[in-house]
Amino acid sequence: MKVENITASYGDSLFGARHLAIDKFFDTYFYKSANSRRTADGGRMTNVDAGGRNTDYSKEPYRGISHRAFINFSRYGRGNCNIEIKDSKIWGTSRIPFYGANLVGDDYYGHIDNIYAENVGFLDPTKPWSDENNFYKSGIDPYNRDRDDLLWVAAEGKFGVDKMTIQGTRWRETSQATRPFNGRQKLVIYARKMADLFTGGAPISMLKSLRLTAIYTDKEEWMDVERLAADRYEIPPIAFDRSDADSTHLFRHRIVPTQLKLHQNNQFVGEIKASAVYTAGKVELYCEMTIPADAASLTGDMNIRWIPIIEEKLNYGSSEMGIMVFNCNIISHQQCAVHDKNGKAIGNAFIPKLLIAASGTNQTLRLFSDHQKTMPLSIADFAPGSLLNFKVEYNSTWKLW
Repeated sequence: MKVENITASYGDSLFGARHLAIDKFFDTYFYKSANSRRTADGGRMTNVDAGGRNTDYSKEPYRGISHRAFINFSRYGRGNCNIEIKDSKIWGTSRIPFYGANLVGDDYYGHIDNIYAENVGFLDPTKPWSDENNFYKSGIDPYNRDRDDLLWVAAEGKFGVDKMTIQGTRWRETSQATRPFNGRQKLVIYARKMADLFTGGAPISMLKSLRLTAIYTDKEEWMDVERLAADRYEIPPIAFDRSDADSTHLFRHRIVPTQLKLHQNNQFVGEIKASAVYTAGKVELYCEMTIPADAASLTGDMNIRWIPIIEEKLNYGSSEMGIMVFNCNIISHQQCAVHDKNGKAIGNAFIPKLLIAASGTNQTLRLFSDHQKTMPLSIADFAPGSLLNFKVEYNSTWKLW
């Protein structure tokens, strides 16, 4: 069924005894709430339907038909499908203006293309909105006492709504149901030039949005659900390519190529090719360098600067820094005592040093040959001209530096 226009106005007919009488008459002779009780509960309805499913209609009580604009009723799961309403103008309905059944399956039962709703949900639509003038808070409706507020402005039950203008009524969801689409969709946007819809990595503005989904509340609270531009997509808590130090935005990923500095003590020695891969509160810092030809003379404090910020207090797994070595050529040895089976020292042995631990403070990285991090490595420990390639992993934030 298609309806071009529905208009309903109740400005000179406040909800009262006459409307309750209409509700009761319709229920008694047409809807028949009494027939929703199963035989197991003392009613007339069978305990199960033809498919053997429980026939429990207690979750869909009769909510009254008066002070509304349109009702698409059905009983016992047999919905009236494909109700299409093009335009509607509503003024002063105390109840939600469009009313349809809920327990009718997933078929398409209808939608409203365009609706203008003014002063819906008021006890008296000629007076300003307040808790005292909120129909659902008043408690005068015996069919809706389980509701203490207006839940939807346009429709309850299986009615989807496309567009709505709200006047007077407080901000509420448009409808209880969503409008279904069953076919494939194609969206083509015409633009003067591509650059008009590209952000260049900046947050997506309203004008750059190809698609914007947001929530706006009665308290003038705004929250973006998603924004899509030609070159960027934002959806909380994920925001790709967005500079943000908020530690709650963990589930994001980015790769930042950079250059670090190799130092002996405070003396700059050379560049280190690096990249920082950030994922969900952790940064993996990949480092690759060629050991200087004069490494033998560089025996002081070997340190690498300036690595991404280390957040030791964040609980994103271990607070310790981990290391994985891909390529390393250490030529130095360390002296270790040798004991016999009785624990008596019988001499010394020299074994090659290993790169097995790392530690960072104040964005400075140091490498160690023991897990206790008491034996730091120096540049002189590595073979001159050799390749050093490793990765360290530790807690960090999206900000990185």
